[in-house]
Amino acid sequence: MRILVVDDNQDGARSLAGILALKGHVIRVAFSGSLAVKEAVMFKPDLVLMDIGMSGMDGLESCRIMRKALPGSMCIVAITGYDSPEDRQRTAMAGYDEHLVKPVDFEKLDAIIRMVMERVTGRDPDTAGNAR
Repeated sequence: MRILVVDDNQDGARSLAGILALKGHVIRVAFSGSLAVKEAVMFKPDLVLMDIGMSGMDGLESCRIMRKALPGSMCIVAITGYDSPEDRQRTAMAGYDEHLVKPVDFEKLDAIIRMVMERVTGRDPDTAGNAR
Protein backbone atom coordinates (compact mmCIF):
# COMPACT_ATOMS: atom_id res chain seq x y z
CA MET A 1 0.00 0.00 0.00
CA ARG A 2 1.19 3.54 -0.76
CA ILE A 3 1.40 5.73 2.36
CA LEU A 4 2.38 9.39 2.62
CA VAL A 5 3.63 10.49 6.07
CA VAL A 6 3.51 14.26 6.68
CA ASP A 7 4.93 16.05 9.71
CA ASP A 8 7.24 19.01 10.20
CA ASN A 9 8.86 17.03 13.02
CA GLN A 10 11.30 15.28 10.71
CA ASP A 11 12.48 12.72 13.28
CA GLY A 12 8.91 11.71 14.07
CA ALA A 13 7.96 11.48 10.40
CA ARG A 14 11.01 9.39 9.55
CA SER A 15 10.42 7.08 12.53
CA LEU A 16 6.80 6.41 11.57
CA ALA A 17 7.79 5.98 7.93
CA GLY A 18 10.47 3.45 8.92
CA ILE A 19 8.03 1.38 10.94
CA LEU A 20 5.52 1.34 8.09
CA ALA A 21 8.21 0.46 5.53
CA LEU A 22 9.23 -2.53 7.67
CA LYS A 23 5.63 -3.72 7.36
CA GLY A 24 6.01 -3.76 3.57
CA HIS A 25 4.35 -0.48 2.62
CA VAL A 26 5.67 1.91 -0.02
CA ILE A 27 6.34 5.15 1.85
CA ARG A 28 6.95 8.77 0.96
CA VAL A 29 7.58 11.51 3.50
CA ALA A 30 6.90 15.25 3.35
CA PHE A 31 7.94 17.77 6.00
CA SER A 32 5.45 20.56 5.21
CA GLY A 33 1.89 20.99 4.09
CA SER A 34 2.79 22.46 0.71
CA LEU A 35 5.23 19.62 -0.04
CA ALA A 36 2.58 17.13 1.08
CA VAL A 37 0.14 18.43 -1.53
CA LYS A 38 2.74 18.18 -4.30
CA GLU A 39 3.77 14.69 -3.19
CA ALA A 40 0.16 13.49 -2.96
CA VAL A 41 -0.57 14.62 -6.53
CA MET A 42 2.51 12.79 -7.87
CA PHE A 43 2.48 9.71 -5.58
CA LYS A 44 -1.31 9.20 -5.35
CA PRO A 45 -1.19 7.54 -1.91
CA ASP A 46 -3.85 5.18 -0.62
CA LEU A 47 -3.34 6.61 2.89
CA VAL A 48 -2.04 9.95 4.17
CA LEU A 49 -0.94 10.26 7.81
CA MET A 50 -0.65 14.00 8.45
CA ASP A 51 -0.01 16.30 11.38
CA ILE A 52 -2.29 19.34 11.54
CA GLY A 53 -0.05 21.79 13.43
CA MET A 54 2.62 22.65 10.88
CA SER A 55 4.08 26.07 10.10
CA GLY A 56 3.26 27.61 6.76
CA MET A 57 0.43 25.63 5.20
CA ASP A 58 -1.03 23.60 8.05
CA GLY A 59 -2.48 20.13 7.76
CA LEU A 60 -6.06 21.39 7.66
CA GLU A 61 -5.43 23.47 4.54
CA SER A 62 -3.31 20.69 2.99
CA CYS A 63 -6.14 18.22 3.52
CA ARG A 64 -8.70 20.54 1.89
CA ILE A 65 -6.43 21.00 -1.14
CA MET A 66 -5.73 17.26 -1.43
CA ARG A 67 -9.46 16.51 -1.33
CA LYS A 68 -10.05 18.92 -4.24
CA ALA A 69 -7.06 17.68 -6.26
CA LEU A 70 -7.67 13.95 -5.67
CA PRO A 71 -11.34 13.55 -4.68
CA GLY A 72 -12.27 10.27 -3.05
CA SER A 73 -9.00 8.59 -3.87
CA MET A 74 -7.37 8.28 -0.45
CA CYS A 75 -7.90 8.02 3.28
CA ILE A 76 -6.45 10.97 5.22
CA VAL A 77 -5.73 10.53 8.94
CA ALA A 78 -4.79 13.32 11.32
CA ILE A 79 -1.95 12.39 13.64
CA THR A 80 -1.75 15.25 16.07
CA GLY A 81 -1.25 16.42 19.62
CA TYR A 82 -4.57 18.30 19.47
CA ASP A 83 -7.47 16.35 21.00
CA SER A 84 -10.26 18.72 21.99
CA PRO A 85 -13.76 18.25 20.57
CA GLU A 86 -13.18 21.45 18.56
CA ASP A 87 -9.96 20.01 17.11
CA ARG A 88 -11.77 16.85 16.06
CA GLN A 89 -14.53 18.93 14.49
CA ARG A 90 -11.95 21.02 12.58
CA THR A 91 -10.22 17.92 11.18
CA ALA A 92 -13.56 16.39 10.14
CA MET A 93 -14.63 19.64 8.45
CA ALA A 94 -11.28 19.86 6.60
CA GLY A 95 -11.84 16.38 5.16
CA TYR A 96 -9.84 14.06 7.40
CA ASP A 97 -11.30 10.56 7.69
CA GLU A 98 -9.85 9.78 11.13
CA HIS A 99 -8.22 11.64 14.03
CA LEU A 100 -5.44 9.94 16.02
CA VAL A 101 -3.64 11.56 18.93
CA LYS A 102 0.13 11.44 19.49
CA PRO A 103 1.69 9.24 20.66
CA VAL A 104 0.03 7.03 18.07
CA ASP A 105 -1.91 4.00 19.25
CA PHE A 106 -0.53 1.45 16.79
CA GLU A 107 -3.49 -0.89 17.25
CA LYS A 108 -5.81 1.87 16.01
CA LEU A 109 -3.41 2.74 13.19
CA ASP A 110 -3.15 -0.93 12.14
CA ALA A 111 -6.96 -1.17 12.08
CA ILE A 112 -7.12 1.87 9.77
CA ILE A 113 -4.41 0.41 7.53
CA ARG A 114 -6.30 -2.91 7.30
CA MET A 115 -9.51 -1.05 6.41
CA VAL A 116 -7.77 0.94 3.66
CA MET A 117 -6.00 -2.17 2.31
CA GLU A 118 -9.32 -3.99 2.11
CA ARG A 119 -10.87 -1.07 0.26
CA VAL A 120 -7.92 -0.81 -2.16
CA THR A 121 -7.55 -4.54 -2.87
CA GLY A 122 -11.11 -5.70 -2.30
CA ARG A 123 -9.77 -8.43 0.00
CA ASP A 124 -9.32 -8.86 3.74
CA PRO A 125 -5.55 -8.34 4.28
CA ASP A 126 -5.56 -10.81 7.19
CA THR A 127 -6.76 -13.67 4.98
CA ALA A 128 -5.61 -12.63 1.51
CA GLY A 129 -2.32 -14.52 1.78
CA ASN A 130 -4.11 -17.70 2.87
CA ALA A 131 -6.35 -18.04 -0.18
CA ARG A 132 -5.46 -20.99 -2.43
